[in-house]
Amino acid sequence: MESFVRAFFTPEVEILGYRLKPYCMGHSLLLDALDSPFNKLDGDIFAHDLIVALKVCSSSYPFQPSLDLTSKDYYNIYRFKLNKKLLLKHCSLFQEYKNSHHNLPEYWQKEGDKVQVNSPLELSHILSLMKAGFQFKESWEMSVGLAGWISASLSELNGANTTFTDPLEQEFEDLVNVEMTEDELYKQALEDLGPVGAKKFMEARANGV
Repeated sequence: MESFVRAFFTPEVEILGYRLKPYCMGHSLLLDALDSPFNKLDGDIFAHDLIVALKVCSSSYPFQPSLDLTSKDYYNIYRFKLNKKLLLKHCSLFQEYKNSHHNLPEYWQKEGDKVQVNSPLELSHILSLMKAGFQFKESWEMSVGLAGWISASLSELNGANTTFTDPLEQEFEDLVNVEMTEDELYKQALEDLGPVGAKKFMEARANGV
């Protein structure tokens, strides 16, 4: 499955000198606790928000990064104040990093069953991983996407009456079913999948896959 492959093979990312770890449950929980706009669907994002997010996501368990601003941080904040487009570019890079580690399956509840989980999503995934034998530390540091896939697979193996699908595979199907010229199709694939993904998509299409 495309989402699982992307969740498993995640590239290293460096932004503004911060080497970011795989975006994991610990990062997600800490950004929530800090009320980070990167974990919300709307709201303005300022230079300080980006710096804090980078500090958080470059940390490892037990996720206690120093949020004090360094002289380099102040320099970058000043740069962003002078150039809003530069801030937007780096915010987009950070969001791409998050997305690359967030390739989760989509859960679907089977008809006639009522499933309700009241615990935080991060905790439910962590407990699922620990039940499978993963250590506490490595569970918290595992990328969100990979933890989600392992957790979903474990639930299925344990007889959970739910199923899940790969949202990226549906995106591929939707892309194929739209009537477009080859140029339009490539342009849309480039926008949705990036250069590498678009090339692979067009090659698969040409080979009738």
